[in-house]
Amino acid sequence: MRASLTRTDNKWIMPSMGFERTTASVNAGYKISSKIRVSSVVNYTNKTSDNLPGLGYNNHSIAYFMIFQNPNVNLDWYRPLWRPGFEGIDMIRPYSSFIDNPFAMTDEIKNGLRSNQLTGNMKVDAQITPKLSLMVRSGINMNQQARDQRRPRDINRYGQGFYQTQAVYSQEINSDFLLTYRDAFSRGKLSLSASVGGNTMTSQYKRNDNTLVGLVVPGVYKMTNGTGNPLVATYDADKKVNSMYGLINLSYRDKIFLDLTGRNDWSSTLPQENWSFFYPSANLSVILSDMIRMPQSISFAKYRLSVAQVGNDTDPYRTNKYYNRSDFPSSAEAPTQLYNLHFKPEIATSIETGVDLGFFKNRLRIDAAVYQTNTKNQILSVPLEHSSGFSSAILNSGEIRNRGVELVVTGTPVKSKNFTGI
Repeated sequence: MRASLTRTDNKWIMPSMGFERTTASVNAGYKISSKIRVSSVVNYTNKTSDNLPGLGYNNHSIAYFMIFQNPNVNLDWYRPLWRPGFEGIDMIRPYSSFIDNPFAMTDEIKNGLRSNQLTGNMKVDAQITPKLSLMVRSGINMNQQARDQRRPRDINRYGQGFYQTQAVYSQEINSDFLLTYRDAFSRGKLSLSASVGGNTMTSQYKRNDNTLVGLVVPGVYKMTNGTGNPLVATYDADKKVNSMYGLINLSYRDKIFLDLTGRNDWSSTLPQENWSFFYPSANLSVILSDMIRMPQSISFAKYRLSVAQVGNDTDPYRTNKYYNRSDFPSSAEAPTQLYNLHFKPEIATSIETGVDLGFFKNRLRIDAAVYQTNTKNQILSVPLEHSSGFSSAILNSGEIRNRGVELVVTGTPVKSKNFTGI
């Protein structure tokens, strides 16, 4: 068993910003018998912050302030933050009301976070026979966050102040198994590895927002200190995907390699008539330099060819009419996006072929390939005329082709006993 505990105190560069993080990890294993082993990994992370920095192109980011403020301005001219006699009500802006006071960004505009994350799994490995093994595993990733945003009065976006709390919960559970058979034939010339497995994935996402626009008493961040009633909004997203897959790996004299895979998914986010989709792949590689006599200058030569498909589903709740939340109590809003009862999974088909060549004892390597990818049944949101009652619709739209050539050249022209360089 192995355990660890890590503590991080980050004070950042900006004043009044940073976070504290504590991480605990336990890794344990137990051999029940000569053929069965149980192992588990658990990680827990607690992260707290009274103020995370604002990012992006917005008034609450210090980088945004630096864009519009002349560099020759003395920042002390922004002190004190509030005009005398109007503390918490009238902010000092000596040059422009478009940008907020930088000391408000560090001392008054707050982005708090309380986060608890738990990840872990338990696995059982069983050697059924010398050639047959079984792996069974289940894992969880659970995250719970409490966020709050505090905005004082007289800032650019919220002149009367703003307060919001968010409770976010997300969880994903994956359980899978893999049955593997390994063998060799023709006196070891041909080796085989074949596997069959399955996976079930269940995810949940829940969020509750309480928003208050306008503070009666400046600097008091309570849901009861509002010029109006708080707006309450909830968000939910549940998804489940079941999968079965198989893999075959063949090797002949460690010179010719063939890999075959196939996977079938059943996704809850697709219409029932199309929620099952299959996507295979095949990959062939040949070490030519081990099979054919090459010129002395060629140290290594490999040819590869692959054909693969990848399937993709969509977000939840797009196959039926679901009413949206409303800011008014005991009410709902009709959806603005037209649902689709019959859309299909997105399928991308790729083909690639190329060579990997090594020259002069591999001091010069060339990797060249050509590829093409065709994607069909793309799940897209397309605009609609508002007279239809909807602003957009979910459709399988079009087919996209992407093709190209890749060339990578690496080399070591200078190489000696004490020095290697390019």
